Amino acid sequence: MSTQRQDEPDGRAQPPSTQPLRETDALSDGFATLAEAYQAAGFRTAAFVSNPWLEGDYGFGQGFEVYDDSFARWDAPGALVSLAAIRWLEGLERGERFFLYLHYLDPHQPYGPLDRAHTLARADELGRDARPLPEEARSGDSWWRARASP
Repeated sequence: MSTQRQDEPDGRAQPPSTQPLRETDALSDGFATLAEAYQAAGFRTAAFVSNPWLEGDYGFGQGFEVYDDSFARWDAPGALVSLAAIRWLEGLERGERFFLYLHYLDPHQPYGPLDRAHTLARADELGRDARPLPEEARSGDSWWRARASP
């Protein structure tokens, strides 16, 4: 992140940019993070991240007692991140206050086509979903046929 002040052509000073300018920019120590606020309030803080863009070199570890970016690769399964977090949690004293940040890449993975048998087996569950969905998305086999037709 850039911390340099940028001036408008008319000479008025603008606040430091909060947007990264290049992929090599890092969060400046001048910015206070949520983790720092929690730590200052007496919380234990930890983060477990699998996104390479959140590696410690980018400054996102500010305020975390533990910042584990050893999973920071595009194919890291979320289960590894969760397991590391659980191990950290098990090391806390009962009643100890904590702030825990987990970042998973699994939701960003490409989604494949739904398996017809799996969709049909979950038709009742999908039908009870309260979100506003088109009717054909709520009725198992017709949902599949609507998607399978060219």
